[in-house]
Amino acid sequence: MACFKGAKLQNTKPITPNFVVQHNVQLGESPQDPNASEHYSVMAQVFNETGVVMSTLHQNGVLEATVWSPALPFNKSMGAKMVFVMGPQQDMVWGDAEYTGDSFNTQARMGLNVMGWKGPMMQMSYTQTLNPRLSLGAEIAHQAGAVVSPFALTGKFDTAHDTSILMLKTHAQPVQNGSEPGMASLDAHYVRKVVPDRVNLGASLSVLPSAMQTNCVFGAEFQLHQSTVSTAIDLSNGKLSTTVAAKLAPQVGINFSG
Repeated sequence: MACFKGAKLQNTKPITPNFVVQHNVQLGESPQDPNASEHYSVMAQVFNETGVVMSTLHQNGVLEATVWSPALPFNKSMGAKMVFVMGPQQDMVWGDAEYTGDSFNTQARMGLNVMGWKGPMMQMSYTQTLNPRLSLGAEIAHQAGAVVSPFALTGKFDTAHDTSILMLKTHAQPVQNGSEPGMASLDAHYVRKVVPDRVNLGASLSVLPSAMQTNCVFGAEFQLHQSTVSTAIDLSNGKLSTTVAAKLAPQVGINFSG
């Protein structure tokens, strides 16, 4: 479970029915600015039935902009998204295209300086629904400077109260003298809806055979009337993480995590 350490306050202000401004104040670690003990950002979002335009400005000068249309006007089965990130150190840009059929979904992505890699990258994925409970998928990507292009094979089994996912994937390796090929890993995830929309339990197991490493995480989520409590324990290092997200008012929310 990825979480921050500290507290986060969100204030959302609707200006018009289709224009929203959100202020975010975070105390503690922040993925946007790891060297700062506090972080502030402001987000503006304009939306209608055809799409969303969103822009976020962070205190360290990073500007993010997203243009997203879940259903294109000329083909309702197609969606598209463009993301721009401009900052003091490195700019990023990527575009996504998605097509959803009666029993399948396919996605394509092209980008520059995405996922921590310098240079261009391409990624494609395909998911096929075999029946209402079982679906299979595959994903492959190519990144400039990689010895091995990452790929993944995924199977998902759904019931009314359970979700199980099994994934076999490789990780890309940069070109370096004496670098090893991309290592394969096997990931298994399980979620149990104990009380629908109230209590969920989950477990995650990751196995890296070539390095003889395993990682196991157990988690739980409790959705209360005005708050959500999520907790997870990582058995590989004994780390316990807990996040409490509360709604103080319809436009104000606050998160605590540690």
